[in-house]
Amino acid sequence: MKKLLYAYVLILSSYSFGQIPKYTSNAIDLDLSTSSVYSEFQNGYEVIFSLNLSSYWQKRENYQILVFDEGTWKIINWSHKRINPNNPKIRRKRKKVRAIDSKKVNEFLELVDSVKFFHLHNDSLNWNEKYLNDGSVLKTSVLDGHTHEFQIISQYGFFTLQASNPERLQEFIAVEQRKIFLKIENEFLDLFADISD
Repeated sequence: MKKLLYAYVLILSSYSFGQIPKYTSNAIDLDLSTSSVYSEFQNGYEVIFSLNLSSYWQKRENYQILVFDEGTWKIINWSHKRINPNNPKIRRKRKKVRAIDSKKVNEFLELVDSVKFFHLHNDSLNWNEKYLNDGSVLKTSVLDGHTHEFQIISQYGFFTLQASNPERLQEFIAVEQRKIFLKIENEFLDLFADISD
């Protein structure tokens, strides 16, 4: 029993010191060159865990970012405008940084680990076909929706997951990986909801 308790305390303390569950980088060079989070933050923090909901027509991109810096977890609300949707250059940046209780971060990271978030795949998150009993296929698409993207940068590399219109697609075609993605997204956003401006 003492060994089990010791192991649990060791796991909790590792999250307190900026440790996130180990993962395998899934980024390609294009991901790195087009990521404004990567270009803006990768040299300043030990761990970066960001979420962005974007749309082609959206003029301002808004990010919620959880970072580990100098022994402290912080949250950042960051936004910017792109010159145009196809141009990676950004302008008019806004940034608010606040400390966050490490206990909340630890609980979030434990959940990330327990649901095997880093084992999710973009293909499964965007599955939009359902095979029917009569042999036909129901294919769903949402026009002009949002892409939900997590970007995680740490000692383990760059990991990104994108889901197009996950809530709407999940209503029509339930996929377990998308359900996990949405659960982590909601828990992540809850970290920001508890913090007053």
